[in-house]
Amino acid sequence: MKLDMLNTLTAVVESGSFVAAAERVSLTPSAVSLQIKQVEQYFGHPLFDRSGASVTPTPFGLETAAVVKEAMAAIEAMRSRRSPGIEGILRLGLIPSALVSAGPVALQKLRQQYPGLEIRLTSAPSATLLDDLRGGRIDAALLVRPLSGGSSRLHWRDLAREVFALLAPHGSTARSPAEALAMHGWIRYHRGITGGRIAADFVRQIAPNAKAVAEIESTDAIVAMVAGGMGATVIPRPRQQLRAAYPLREMNLGKEAPWRQLAFCRIESGHGARAFDAVVRAFEDAYARVR
Repeated sequence: MKLDMLNTLTAVVESGSFVAAAERVSLTPSAVSLQIKQVEQYFGHPLFDRSGASVTPTPFGLETAAVVKEAMAAIEAMRSRRSPGIEGILRLGLIPSALVSAGPVALQKLRQQYPGLEIRLTSAPSATLLDDLRGGRIDAALLVRPLSGGSSRLHWRDLAREVFALLAPHGSTARSPAEALAMHGWIRYHRGITGGRIAADFVRQIAPNAKAVAEIESTDAIVAMVAGGMGATVIPRPRQQLRAAYPLREMNLGKEAPWRQLAFCRIESGHGARAFDAVVRAFEDAYARVR
């Protein structure tokens, strides 16, 4: 049995459903269900009552989840101990959304754990960061993975899958995403970046006559404009703090919702693999908190 399965168990108990847990651990609901069945077979006891509309932890499931959470915290503490071997300079590029969401939490954790590691930050769109990597101007980057998969010269580590949502002004009476775009106008996510092209392709499918009233690169700025009644948009679902800060109506795009893959990458032949791994771990933990 893999440790990831125990993390999945904790996610189901804490989120209350296989679907919510799947988003948290970046799996499909069916994969979550399969992992839970394998854990149940390992322990020889049912962990959830599936007789109702939602899954409910059994007493044994709650006990197991509590033990697993404590054990995983201890393992993470061992793995994250300060290491004198992780030091030097790492030139790290982040897309703007990562910089303002998981960036503060992850970078503060790295500063505390690895005082000898100096991270020199730069922020730019994904395409620019890829060019900087290939040109040797940065050592690693967190960006949106290109639709083609990226260069074979790069070492990739997937971080999180971000699902897109439609946002409309609070109080919108639209009955569908297409109606919301027609009713309020379309605030277009900039087509010069990967996420903007993904969003534009989706909007053309559901509302081919949607009229763009603005085209903006910053998702934070787009959220503010939607909340101000300037239009509706399709963007990656904003972080929890941003959703709480602005009055919005969020419309789920269903099973056909587009998504983008956030990933870390570095030059395959580059140095600093241990520092890279430490950065990836810090951002994995941070994204679990802010999503």
